[in-house]
Amino acid sequence: SGEWKNVSYFLYSKYADERGYRQNSDVLAKDFNGRLGYKFSEKMSAGLDFGWHEDSYDLPGGLTRAEIAATSRRDSTNPADVADTEDRFMKLSFDVTPWPEDIYLGRFVVDLHARKRDVFDSFSGWDTNRGIRTLGVTPKYIFDHTVFNREVNFVTGIDYYDTENDIVGSGSNTDDLTISKNEFGVYSFLEAEIFPKLFANGGTRFHKADYAFSQRNVAVDEKRHPDEWVSMGGVKYEYGKGSTLHANAQQTFRFLATDEWYSTYSGLNTDLRQQTGIQYEAGIKHNFNDIALISVTPYWMVNDNEIFFDPTNGFFGSNSNYDKTHRVGVEAGSNVDANHFLKFGFLDKLDVFANYTYQDARFAKGANDGKEIPMTPHHQASSGVTAKFMKNYNLSLTGKYTGSRFAINDTFNVTPPAKPYYSMDMRLAYERDVMEIYLNVNNILNEKYSPYVVKSTGSTAKDEFPAPETNFTAGVNLKF
Repeated sequence: SGEWKNVSYFLYSKYADERGYRQNSDVLAKDFNGRLGYKFSEKMSAGLDFGWHEDSYDLPGGLTRAEIAATSRRDSTNPADVADTEDRFMKLSFDVTPWPEDIYLGRFVVDLHARKRDVFDSFSGWDTNRGIRTLGVTPKYIFDHTVFNREVNFVTGIDYYDTENDIVGSGSNTDDLTISKNEFGVYSFLEAEIFPKLFANGGTRFHKADYAFSQRNVAVDEKRHPDEWVSMGGVKYEYGKGSTLHANAQQTFRFLATDEWYSTYSGLNTDLRQQTGIQYEAGIKHNFNDIALISVTPYWMVNDNEIFFDPTNGFFGSNSNYDKTHRVGVEAGSNVDANHFLKFGFLDKLDVFANYTYQDARFAKGANDGKEIPMTPHHQASSGVTAKFMKNYNLSLTGKYTGSRFAINDTFNVTPPAKPYYSMDMRLAYERDVMEIYLNVNNILNEKYSPYVVKSTGSTAKDEFPAPETNFTAGVNLKF
């Protein structure tokens, strides 16, 4: 990356050939991204973002406890399942401030988007190709300035995207269809300083989508036209340096992506509904003289027609809607400059951090009313320490805890929850000039755990997806 006269540039490339922890879990990934910028004048600039990603990866699938006991955690019962992706994107941006030098009335930003994504997957001879093309334009107006010595931030704009998804099966899959989505949205958001250090914000968005489903192998021709109008509002009070109180409420929505209407095994499902909801949040962040920072944020969320993968829908399952869900929780975090108190002479920095999340996520309607939503633990926590010593050495030690949670698909909570687990990682690095040499030790405690557990659709049997035991990564970085 760098600059030369009026030109700025950034280029990034990555090639990763990974041998997976389990059988049939190898991944080959290639990435190239870049950005070119040109500044015509103080009032006008343009930028071109572009990227290309390609991968091919094996899919090991889950293992039952009996299979793990008979073979090992590293085995796979799906040696032929594979997938690959090719993704290309481009964004052309223009940033214009069309006013005289002594006047500020905001600026205009226009982004033009283009993306082409091709995906192939093969499960037990059921092969599916998806070709997704997206074009978009997103103009917006931004005002970020002071008015009568009060800070004012305002943005309004339009989002327009046109997406077409061609899905063609092979092998045991005979599907041939096209799902298109034409979406339009208009929005505005304003944050203003009402009194010194007291800010109010509010925003609104109208969004509509036109879906068209054209299936050729079974002659389906249908359309859907959902639309939503949502709003939000909140307040923030900066009562001290780096210290704030805030509260806000906002309506939410999520329209389905074109590939969410379709499942390889179950086919097209045009009965799905768009997800809507509302969430409330309040919190405090307090800065203790730049020595410690503590934050606490409780929240409450309600979703209608939440989109999820339903294993009982169709032969092998497909996306469906929960009737209504509730989530109540609190997030807390802290960061402390421990060296301020300990004053170790050989330490340049010693920071200690801790984060904790409590969440109660339940169904609020339907056949499983009152049951817990799968894979949502009540308790999650992380803590650690980062240190810099002898000028050139950096050390970090991080631990993560995930509490018990019901398995994916266990919407009626009929099986015992998956066991909680704790993992710890360490990183040691030596930095000098442009070079960094590092060693990572992951899962130091050699914890044997499965971050994902999936219940069978027809029984109480469960598949686990084992995580790697203790493993090491070493390398060298050069920075220019």
